[in-house]
Amino acid sequence: MRDVVVRMDRVSALILGTALAVSAGCASSPDCPAGGETCQCFPNGTCDMGLTCSSGKCEAAGGTGTGTGTGTGTGTGTGTGTGTCGGIDSR
Repeated sequence: MRDVVVRMDRVSALILGTALAVSAGCASSPDCPAGGETCQCFPNGTCDMGLTCSSGKCEAAGGTGTGTGTGTGTGTGTGTGTGTCGGIDSR
């Protein structure tokens, strides 16, 4: 009976250790604090100012833009020319 209890304690310790290791992998680290760029989002799905939570990671927010344009133009010109009309030189 004692062997069964010892084995169960080992199994319980193994399960607990695995659970702690997995949960530690999900937590933010000092090198990449939650809410920071390329780091995990905060638990409420937000990030630091200027960042957006996308697929659980904080990313720089994309920009948008608009533009309009108008234009006008004027021109003048002069010209001279030569030609013939019915074989008659019109110079």
